[in-house]
This record gives sequence, C-alpha cells and structure tokens, in this order.
Amino acid sequence: MDAENIEHDLELKLDAKILNIAKAFKRGLKSFRKKIKKVKLAIEACQETSEIRKKGDLIKGNLSILKKGMKEVILEDYESTDNLKIKIELNSLMSPIENMESFYKKAKKLDSSFDIEKQRLEEIEKEYQEIEEQLTILLKDHDVEKAKNQLEKYQLSKFLPIDPNKKPFKKLTPDEKQLEKIKKFYSIDGYWIYVGGSAIENEFVSFKIGKGKDPWLHVEHVPGSHVVVKLNRKGDEVPPSTIREAGLLALHYSKNRGGKNISVTVTQACNVKKIRKAPRGTVNVYFTKELKISDDENKLKSIINRTKEKKFEEN
Repeated sequence: MDAENIEHDLELKLDAKILNIAKAFKRGLKSFRKKIKKVKLAIEACQETSEIRKKGDLIKGNLSILKKGMKEVILEDYESTDNLKIKIELNSLMSPIENMESFYKKAKKLDSSFDIEKQRLEEIEKEYQEIEEQLTILLKDHDVEKAKNQLEKYQLSKFLPIDPNKKPFKKLTPDEKQLEKIKKFYSIDGYWIYVGGSAIENEFVSFKIGKGKDPWLHVEHVPGSHVVVKLNRKGDEVPPSTIREAGLLALHYSKNRGGKNISVTVTQACNVKKIRKAPRGTVNVYFTKELKISDDENKLKSIINRTKEKKFEEN
C-alpha cells in the first residue's frame, strides 16, 4: 500500500472517530434537554405554593365548621372581591387542624424545593451551553484526544457507540460475584484449591464450590478457613501432594498459623453438613481423616508463585 492510500485510510479512521464523538456529544445534549424539561416542571409545581398556603389559611379561618371525616369542603376565598368559592380536598383520617398543618407543611417544602430546583436549572443550563461549545470546537479542530477528555469531564462517554471488538459486559449473578472474592490456589498436580476468608466465604466454599467427592479440609478445634480441592473430572483421585498443599493452606489461614505438626481434618464435601440455627460457617463433619501439617513459608511461596503464573497464562 502506497503512502497516499495509507494517509487516506488514516483520514477515514479519524473522521469515524470524530463522527462517533460528535454523536456522543449530541446524545449528551439530548439527555441534558430532558433534564432541563424535568427541572422546569418541578419549578412550575413549586410555584403553586401560594395556592397551597391559601388553602391552609382558609381551613384555619374555618376550623369551627370543619370536622374530622370530611373528604372535601367548599370555602369562600376571602381575598376575592367576587365571592369566589374554593374547593379543598381533605384527608378524612385527619382532624381539621392536622389538615391545615399538612397544607402549610407542603407549602414550606415547596418553598425550599423552589430555590434548590432553580439553582439546579442554572447549573444544568450552564453545562448544556459548555457542551454545545465543545461540540463546535470538535467539529472545527478535529482534536480527538481533547474531545475525549471533555466527554469524560461531562460524563458523556457512556453515549459513545459500543466497540464491536470489545467483549460485552456480563452482569454477574450473586454466586459469581462471591466466587470472585474467594482465594484460590493452583496445586502442584493441576487442581484448584479454594480457601474461605470469612464465615460467609467458608459457607460458600463448603456448599457452593464443594460438591460430592471434592476433598474438604479444616484445621481441628480452632477457627480457620474451609478449604476445598475441586476435582478436574468425576472419579479423579487427588494425589497426596495436592492434599498436603491444601492442608498447608488450611493451616496458614487459621488461628494455628505458623504451628508445627498441627492436626488438619480431611473428608469429602458430601460429608460436611450445616448445623441448623448455628452461626454461619459452623458445620458438622463426618467420615474424617487426620493429616499432620507444619507451616512452611517456602512451600507457601511456591504455591503462590505457581498460582500467579497459571492466572497469567489464563488471561
């Protein structure tokens, strides 16, 4: 491809970027117009304050003829020279005084809202004007990077077209979110070892991750992490070297961290049962074996480094 064609392609790509950014600005302006309309409607509602307060005043001046249970009342407008009547809807569950106070309270609330909404309208209209100016500058200067910065400033990047090469965002389920929080380590034999870090995480490891014949481990008689070795396939026989690494992790993430010749309970996930009405993470364990483990910083570093390498490969 010759230099002229390369330059032409670059111009086309640049034009496409500018076009997309301009569209984002225009979509942003449209959303701002909707905001402005909404705030103006709120201001109009606030301007009814005097009418609402007048109704409170009329109720106050006629308390003697009003009774609880009335749904509406028609009263003479004392400010009118034509003897106009005003129909006022009442809350039948309230007393006349409570209805009066309700109108005054609503009027006071609208008074304070009016100032807030008015200030908000000024701020939105100012931003709208600034965005219009930035769009004009973009179409004149074709400065893509500067325009992108302005999109970020006014939080308009969300209006950019979706990149077809970008992986679509997947909304995670609660279980998937919890799984992301769980610590996991890659064993010497190629098995993933999951380690809980709290009562909630322990429960998740034991009953959501751990299934069937997955090995389950926990240091005996002290608080600590529930640990599960996930089978790669049904019928796997997990090598003793992986079980010992899982035991080392169970020890390291327990109150006995740093201990020597510590007893670690080993069983299968299907033999771990919740205790009814007991605190989260409290379990009964059946058909157990005992494993003696000593904390070993060098072996632990080896597991951590191997895990980092594996995660890097997967990404």
